[in-house]
Amino acid sequence: MPSVKLTRRDFLKLSAASAALASAGCTPPAERIVPYAHQPENELPGVPRFYASAASFLGAAEGLLVESNTGRPTKVEGNPAHPGSTGSTSVHGQASVLQLWDPDRSKAPRKRGQPATRAEFERDLNDALSRLEARRGQGLRILLGACDSPTLAAQLTALKQRLPGARVHRWDPLHRDGSHEGARLAFGQVLEPIARIEEAGAILSLDSRFLDDHPFRLNYARQFAAARTPRDGRMVRLYALESAPSLTGAMADHRYAMRVSEIEAWLLHPNEKIWRDLQQNRGLILAGESLSPAAHALVHRLNAELRAPVSYIPPVDEVKAEPLEALAEGPTELLIILGGNPAYDALDFRGLLAHVPLSVHLSLYDDETSALTTWHLPATHFMEHWSDARAFDGTAGIVQPLIAPLYGGISPHELLALLLRDGRSG
Repeated sequence: MPSVKLTRRDFLKLSAASAALASAGCTPPAERIVPYAHQPENELPGVPRFYASAASFLGAAEGLLVESNTGRPTKVEGNPAHPGSTGSTSVHGQASVLQLWDPDRSKAPRKRGQPATRAEFERDLNDALSRLEARRGQGLRILLGACDSPTLAAQLTALKQRLPGARVHRWDPLHRDGSHEGARLAFGQVLEPIARIEEAGAILSLDSRFLDDHPFRLNYARQFAAARTPRDGRMVRLYALESAPSLTGAMADHRYAMRVSEIEAWLLHPNEKIWRDLQQNRGLILAGESLSPAAHALVHRLNAELRAPVSYIPPVDEVKAEPLEALAEGPTELLIILGGNPAYDALDFRGLLAHVPLSVHLSLYDDETSALTTWHLPATHFMEHWSDARAFDGTAGIVQPLIAPLYGGISPHELLALLLRDGRSG
């Protein structure tokens, strides 16, 4: 068979034809474009509007400027005035617009996997609350992840006052239990270290992903970039001891691959060259969540000896919660799960849920946890409801909606407001 020479022009023709054929059966639904009957104030076609808001990622708020075109959010940028973003955005922030418009989002309540209505859910909820009120809330459990919303924390406090027997539990796969317990060992209370990276002359990262998945990562990245700019012929040096590759290790001047146990052993007998550099150049030590609480406590002690540029503040999460495992203690009649997917990322959650008569999962997606609970409720996206959130340094910000809920979702605040009713239907 004779060979056929395929030119670049022929290739482009074939590619265009293939694309046209593939899209022939994918015509989008017709949508009428008509002028406004009443032109919104300051709304001009083709001229975007920007709204300052915030979103919670990894347990702390990231300040955002959301671009809206004719009432539809289309782009996210960082808010330069917000300490959680300093004008930058994370991958989570950039992807949040895609998540808002994701056609796979949950669109309706489901009861035991079958379509249901919100009125049916409220009837079931009020029946359960009527029984729980007689026992002052004993048997009511709330499960949530990291909480940086002052309003949500206040609602949970009000719920505990109204129903003292209710219990709040926490599960977050990216929890900060190790660092919190280490601070408790060192200071007698839970405190969060706020590093002033820009003031450091040398940094030692001990499996700390402070540029990857730390709640203050955007602020730290901006500080680190400034500290790497030569000043008077000098710039900060970064030493990284890590158990797995990370962006922090990629940016380090000296990277050492070690097991976590080896990193903790190194703390007791530090390398003289690195320790001398830390002593002579206002060093700073950053510890990651893989380290034990004792190792975190030792890092606090060493930072004090180095006079490191670090300060300590109370954590932004004000909710007093029990661990997930405490769900097995005592009977549970009603379990409310605010977000997350513990059936996917928590061990033995299926066993904990097996004996719960009524369980409710509020989530953006109908996922593994939704399949196991009695009720699944579609959640609103953060661009669809009012709320508030605090950055890692404690700065509070407003979360404002840019669009009406696309799928009639319910926010965590609305669900807690239902629990705060007097328990009577209607």
